[in-house]
Amino acid sequence: MDCPRATERLRVGIPATGEQGPTHKANQQGESTDATLVVNATEDFITLLDALKLGLTEKDVLHPYLVDVIQGVNKVTDQEFESKGKIVQWLITLNQMRASEKLNDDQLREFLFDMEQAYHGFKGTFKKG
Repeated sequence: MDCPRATERLRVGIPATGEQGPTHKANQQGESTDATLVVNATEDFITLLDALKLGLTEKDVLHPYLVDVIQGVNKVTDQEFESKGKIVQWLITLNQMRASEKLNDDQLREFLFDMEQAYHGFKGTFKKG
């Protein structure tokens, strides 16, 4: 049996529910729900960035923060933005590490740079033309 989407989800480490784009329906609170999702995704980015700036390098510490970022972003938009692919690339990198492994100084610096770029790209999706 060939299941490429399932294989990819296992490789990346995100359940199908976290991989899909926005699924919320418009309702009476549509705008406030959307705003809440944006705030949550922003908080997830900031938490990850703060962890990296504090020098946290352990896979078992960083992985949950990165999963939160991906899931938060995917609840807000399915639109591609600058460095969105880097988020998934870093998740793959962390998934290939053992829980006790740590990022080296170069990896930490690159991870921080990539996530700052992704955060700016995410924020750019809300700018009106």
